[in-house]
This record gives sequence, structure tokens and C-alpha cells, in this order.
Amino acid sequence: MKIKISLENFKHLLIDFFIVTFVIVVCVLLVSTNLEEKILSNFKGREFWAYLIGGIFSVNFVTAVPAYTFFHKAVTPDNFSTVLLGLALGSVIGDTLIFNFIKFRIVESIIKAFKENKTFAKLIKTRNQVTRLILIFVGSVIIMSPFPDELALLIMGFSRIKNLYFIPISLILNLLGNYIFLSAVVS
Repeated sequence: MKIKISLENFKHLLIDFFIVTFVIVVCVLLVSTNLEEKILSNFKGREFWAYLIGGIFSVNFVTAVPAYTFFHKAVTPDNFSTVLLGLALGSVIGDTLIFNFIKFRIVESIIKAFKENKTFAKLIKTRNQVTRLILIFVGSVIIMSPFPDELALLIMGFSRIKNLYFIPISLILNLLGNYIFLSAVVS
């Protein structure tokens, strides 16, 4: 297997590594100090914004557990639809941010690094409709599950799906997945 990493690709991968590391460190600090709960408790009377912010946190593998713990505590039969909508919209915002980062930074760097590998290059060049649909389907199943979305977004990044299609797909899948989660919590 021949991997060609230029200095430019190495710089991009190094910058991506530091960005991801920084985000993880910040998230761990937020979770370990319970600062997240203190911030969300300041939204009295504007709970929808708290649910939206919690939804953004629910898509990251580091912050998913505290976010879903918050929703487990916050949801009641009276505010079910508000929590669901805030969680789903926040999840779409978080998914879109991570998806664009993965699609335009990480996937492109991986493609450039493996361009000299004949098998990988052939797979990338073919990118036929069936392969793209399979990648989108697998990513969609993971997004709808309660698991964090990074793996799904990486898979969908390789499919090169456009944001015009990704955002409504993400909204529908997050609505369905979060409806199942919140229904289980309420009952």
C-alpha cells in the first residue's frame, strides 16, 4: 500500500488533529466541572434555547452522555414536543458543523494521502450511485441511533452528499431517533 503525504496534507492533518484535540479538552472540562448544567439552568423562561444547545452537544461522542442526561431530566409529557424539536434542530446544527468539517477537511486530506494507492483511487473515482446510496444509508442508520454521529458523518462525507440533501435527511433522522429516545424516557 503506497501512501503519499505531502507537506501540505500533513499540515492539514496536523491542524485537524489539534482542532479535534482542543474540542475534546474543552468538552471534558465542561462535563467534569458541571458547567454545562449551570449554563443550561440559566435559561429559565427560554427553555427551547437550552434544548437547542443541548441538541448541538448531543451529536459529539464526548458530550453526548451529559446532553442526553440533561434531556432525560428535562423531558416531561407537557414539554415533549418542545424538547423534541429543540433537540432535533440542535442535532442538525451540530451534525452540519461536524459534517462540513469532516467532508471538507478530513475526507479531502485522506483522499489526497491515498491518491497513489490504485485500489483506493479506483474506489474514489467510481463513486457510482449505488456506492453513494449505500454510504448514505449506513450513515443514516447510525445518525438515527442513539450513538454519537461522528462515524456516520465520516461515512456520509465519503459519499460527498451535498448540504442541500444532508440537512433535511439529518432533520428527519434526528426527529425519528430522538422521538424514540424521548418516548422511552417519558413512559
